[in-house]
Amino acid sequence: MTRRLKQSELERQAKNFIISRSQTIEKIEETHISTIYLTKQFAYKRKKPLFFGFLDYRTVEKREEYCKKEVSLNQRLSNIYIGTEPIYLNGEIIDWLVVMRRLKENQMLESYLKTGLPDELIDSFIEKFYRFSLQKRSPEIDRFGDISVIESNWNENFQQTEDQIGSTISREQFSKIKESVEKFCSKKELFKERVDMGAIIDGHGDIRIEHIYFEKDQAYLFDCIEFNDRFRYQDRLLDFAFLLMDLEYNGYGEISTIMFGKYCKRFNEKGVDNLCDFYKCYRAYVRGKVEGFMYKEGKNEKNLKRAIDYFRLSEQYADRF
Repeated sequence: MTRRLKQSELERQAKNFIISRSQTIEKIEETHISTIYLTKQFAYKRKKPLFFGFLDYRTVEKREEYCKKEVSLNQRLSNIYIGTEPIYLNGEIIDWLVVMRRLKENQMLESYLKTGLPDELIDSFIEKFYRFSLQKRSPEIDRFGDISVIESNWNENFQQTEDQIGSTISREQFSKIKESVEKFCSKKELFKERVDMGAIIDGHGDIRIEHIYFEKDQAYLFDCIEFNDRFRYQDRLLDFAFLLMDLEYNGYGEISTIMFGKYCKRFNEKGVDNLCDFYKCYRAYVRGKVEGFMYKEGKNEKNLKRAIDYFRLSEQYADRF
């Protein structure tokens, strides 16, 4: 097994690798689990050697596995993924990079939201998501639409946020959301119908504003979840609801309403407003949980504010179903 190096050394060797390719690093972006190095033409993504229970990047073998899986999964929805590259030190592979074409800011959905999102681009995205959802089903994937799995995911959320009560979420909010969720989960037949109609897919898992771009009037998605299959196996509406929630959180409620209407029309879905609110509630709660984790770790006031805002939004959704 390859030796483990400190994070700082892996960071240094990644920079050396990119520079050795006669490229200048123009910008470095950090997420909780990755570092992205941006050059003029390319984006290089390095996974941090972390372990969170649901995610394990600790060894170089694991990082190789998930870098290659990220490329494979994202090529279903994107045209920017080039491949992976190993990083060597003294003849030994010490790390891996995902290599992508660098996108221009004016290609991103966020840019269009600020300047005006044409209706035809919305249609392109809806069609992209529709065709993506027409996948081969399997009993393994369908299993994740079972109410027992949905209840388990919610219970995990509640257990993992109990220690945030009084800081990012109030006791009243926590209890109200929990009560609404438990009541909605009693509609077991509804969730069974979703499975029977083929609505459970191997989806994206992280459809947010920042993960959508357009090229030649065609919509694309990138950065899907690769580190844990259960975060992708889900109701297509749960996958789509992440974007709707993200739009509403960022002040684009009107666009969210338009997209939901177009989704319902393309999928011929009727009477799913409450289910969509239930799923948006889940998405907002998870984002609040994650921001709360980050605040606990770094005491960054921005994380605290975002966590509070997400839990408040989750509560608003809970009032509607």
